[in-house]
Amino acid sequence: MRPNDGRYEGVEQVPEVGDAIYVPSQRHLSRGADDVRGGRTVVTAVEELPCGGGLRGPALFVRTPVKPDTLTSWRYLEEQQAELAARFGDEEARPDPDHRPQFNDPNDGWK
Repeated sequence: MRPNDGRYEGVEQVPEVGDAIYVPSQRHLSRGADDVRGGRTVVTAVEELPCGGGLRGPALFVRTPVKPDTLTSWRYLEEQQAELAARFGDEEARPDPDHRPQFNDPNDGWK
């Protein structure tokens, strides 16, 4: 991680590829195959995208091996890092799919 030079609003540290971070658990009602057990993981990509929601400048998003097709807001994750570290410690984040049909709606639009 490197300090934010002021380019990114609401962010203290800028993640870099290879940095260890924590991600929360995620449970999906209509696409359980995408469920994730939270924990420690590594940043595999950092992307800068235009910002919305009244913020200035670009926003940072990270990608991890737990959900390689998903970008997650670094601003959202950064504010949770201390809490997630306390909760998960050294536990590795990992996919935790739920393949039961009632939690995987083929018509919900997600791929």
